[in-house]
Amino acid sequence: MFTSAPLDSHPPLAPHRDVFTEGHGKPAEKPVLHERAKSQDSVPLSTADSGAPAFRVFSRPESRHNVFAPLKPGQQEPTVFTQPPKQEPLQDEEDYDEDFVTEDHVVPLPPEEDDDNEYPYSEAPLGGRFGHINVMTPITERTFEYTNTKSTYGTSTPSGRLREQIEEPEMLVMEQELGSMDSDAGMVSSGPITSQGVSSRDDSGVEVLEEQTGKLSLVDTLALSNNFRPPNPCNPFDPPILNTLLSRWFPDKRYIDLRDQDADLLASLERHFKKARKTSGSSFDNSATHLIRLGSEKYQLSAKLGEGGFGSVFLARDIGAAQVDAEEDEDEDDDDLDLDEDNITYVALKVVKPRNLWEYHVLRKLHPLLPETLQRSVVQPHGLYAFRDESFLVLQYCPQGSLLNIVNNAVPAGISQQGGSMDELLVAFFAVELLRLLITMHTIGFIHGDLKIDNCLLRLEDVPGGSSAWSSQYQPSGEGGWACKGISLIDFGRTIDTRQFPAGQQFIAEWASDERDCYEIQEGRPWTFQTDYFGLAGIVYCMLFGKYIQASAIVTDSDQMKRIGTPFKRYWQSEIWQELFKILMNPTQCRADHSMPLGEELKAVQLKLEDWIKANCNRSSNTLKGLLKKVEMSSLR
Repeated sequence: MFTSAPLDSHPPLAPHRDVFTEGHGKPAEKPVLHERAKSQDSVPLSTADSGAPAFRVFSRPESRHNVFAPLKPGQQEPTVFTQPPKQEPLQDEEDYDEDFVTEDHVVPLPPEEDDDNEYPYSEAPLGGRFGHINVMTPITERTFEYTNTKSTYGTSTPSGRLREQIEEPEMLVMEQELGSMDSDAGMVSSGPITSQGVSSRDDSGVEVLEEQTGKLSLVDTLALSNNFRPPNPCNPFDPPILNTLLSRWFPDKRYIDLRDQDADLLASLERHFKKARKTSGSSFDNSATHLIRLGSEKYQLSAKLGEGGFGSVFLARDIGAAQVDAEEDEDEDDDDLDLDEDNITYVALKVVKPRNLWEYHVLRKLHPLLPETLQRSVVQPHGLYAFRDESFLVLQYCPQGSLLNIVNNAVPAGISQQGGSMDELLVAFFAVELLRLLITMHTIGFIHGDLKIDNCLLRLEDVPGGSSAWSSQYQPSGEGGWACKGISLIDFGRTIDTRQFPAGQQFIAEWASDERDCYEIQEGRPWTFQTDYFGLAGIVYCMLFGKYIQASAIVTDSDQMKRIGTPFKRYWQSEIWQELFKILMNPTQCRADHSMPLGEELKAVQLKLEDWIKANCNRSSNTLKGLLKKVEMSSLR
């Protein structure tokens, strides 16, 4: 996931595996299931005769069954809440370097004096604010791990930049628990939540607040919901608030609780792949594989995809539990396993220190609520291993890179228009994909929280039946193979499940902001959906103009409405784009009652874009199908 390897070193992928629904991925043929991809709480919803999904409210599915794929022959059942043998940390004499950040720019550290052969990463940045950059491209993402600046609960948790003011040991002390809960009886007091929690002391005598998941009965959960009254506005990722939300979560089978032991792997893995990059000049060096054991399973890491302030993402082969048994040869070279590629799945392994539970939890909540046609547009979580010091989030690997890569390489890929930016037909196509997903997420109550162009990964899957089965006529419904083309949204560390908060709840961002945040966050005012709307405006602006949106590109009219000051090209669909930017940049002024989300308003713009695409998808030069084929070819280079 997240970045692509060079063509000659790109690892072969096993078929994608389903996550939550039996019909996931239609109209594509049913793929091979990832045996650790489905949640026991995720079951197909009943459907009407028309085939449209019928969502149920406050009810359980009619039947409960194990939706996990059968285990492979000889494969052991994953052990949950057990204590597997401790992984011995790697030994290496090198220290790990990170980039540093100035107020306005990201400046890479100069090479070490004894390292004249330091090579820059060739992949796109990992995401998050202020991370590794690719100085060879016109646009580089100033971000840390995926989307966040330094995170309060690990790399992908939204309290981000607050961590800059708090030492890491203190963050472990703060790490979450509901204060008014009696840990023995599981009862909840009638008052609002407090900042106290069920605590223990570690070996050093430091008091540590423990996360608790799935500790409440249904009655207690309802009582907790009735008495959960955070300040309004509030920081949704304050430790007591976040832990209250986690206490309602009943972990599924793929959440492996190993919090009674340390992993101590992140630093050694970073050193290992840094040395491999220096030696080979590439992050994708097949000789640099490294095998690790997580619980009862093994993962063979082969490349570092990206890094952030408190974690890194690695490309890994999910070997599973089949080769982990007491009788295996202790003299076996773990880094040189002879594996059957047909039975191996490549995944992205997100390693975070301190540990983080939130992103996995919110992805498990979101996926079953999305229609089947949109589930493939959100990255699939395969599992989480939570240790005392680190967490290992297993995610779908998306090898084709991000929209940011395509913007940067529009000219060499042959998908540019006059001026070098992405062809407007492609911009409209990806804008529709994002609008469709964002409208649905907001309708069911989720705020992504950190929407930006490098969090939008390409999803250009093979069409069942081959290229001939892919209709040249664009079909917004997804028919004719168009359901296989789109984006996959990643980094849900800042995602907010508004259903868990009281009605009318607003939020504040207690972390540093910049001009790429919505105005409310920049000015310290309460916000809800505004952050996603401004984020989408920034993505569309970047695709249209080939650069990031800046304060200088935004002007204010006499009626105090924000609009884009950068001139549109005369042959663009300026009226549609101006209408879209007006909604995204002035969301609270679209309705008389200032209410949000703005599903109806954005849907109207989406339909206009779809109609224009349908009318122009087969123009005389650069058809939409042809452009997408060029994008796919470019992603393989």
